Amino acid sequence: MMEDFYNTVHKPVMLQEVVDAMRVPFDAAARPAVLIDCTLGGGGHADAFLKALPGHRVVAIDRDEAAIKAAELRFAGEIKAGRLTLVHGGFGGIAELAVGPVLGIFADLGFSSDQMDDPGRGLSFNSEAFPDMRLDRSRGQTCFDLLQTTSEAGLEKIFREYGEERYSRRIAANIMQAKREKRLPKTSKGLAELIAFSSPAAGRRGHGRLHPATRAFQALRIAVNNELAELDKLLEDGMMLLEGGGRMGVISFHSLEDRRVKTAFRKFQPLFKKPRLPGERELGDNPRSRSAKLRVAVKPPESAP
Repeated sequence: MMEDFYNTVHKPVMLQEVVDAMRVPFDAAARPAVLIDCTLGGGGHADAFLKALPGHRVVAIDRDEAAIKAAELRFAGEIKAGRLTLVHGGFGGIAELAVGPVLGIFADLGFSSDQMDDPGRGLSFNSEAFPDMRLDRSRGQTCFDLLQTTSEAGLEKIFREYGEERYSRRIAANIMQAKREKRLPKTSKGLAELIAFSSPAAGRRGHGRLHPATRAFQALRIAVNNELAELDKLLEDGMMLLEGGGRMGVISFHSLEDRRVKTAFRKFQPLFKKPRLPGERELGDNPRSRSAKLRVAVKPPESAP
């Protein structure tokens, strides 16, 4: 797994746009500063930051231990030189980092292609793997455990609030029935088929480009990884950690994330009125970028401690 992650197939989203937006306060800095990459993943953005910010440091966080170990190999020189520090953990704990001054915080909230395509994680609708879905497989409960221990009302709430799934009640009821009959699927493919069966017959082929289990899988992944609570902590504590004039950039991939980012950034100075979207060339090269939205906020200089 570590070697697979090192030979990453993941394509970082809106790479040049992100670098152009985040480097500005560093170019004007009178002393060495820190950029925190909250979502190391395959290391694409971290690599670009290291190259674009000579004389400054990057701290990269990830809950996926495989990503950390792969980065230890890929960036061994930068780590030895003190330019890169790796942190295994969630970005919700950003306030606990003893680093500074921090002029940039960036988070790409999407799963990397390496994680999505890893058969052991159970994130794919076609995966015959156990439905785990955890980013950090060293702790927490798996998706299968969550399904086993959550009530029908609780499951319906997860699908409705985290997936904005119109058939949340039907999906929850069918999962409960499968639990009672001791036939709850032990593969992600089987789970996706059970969820798809909860849709009307005409919708089981998916809505446009979406698999019929897309929203439900999103909801389960969010619940398993506590993603929205982590994001709320990042948005609150990250802006407090930033120096005045520093910038926070976030790439979101669905409306639940984007609404939170948009609301939090209203308290500061959005760098652009509308979120930046991938260009036509990037969409052609990387179809998984199609739902990405980049927002960047600037902390006013007068907010500096």
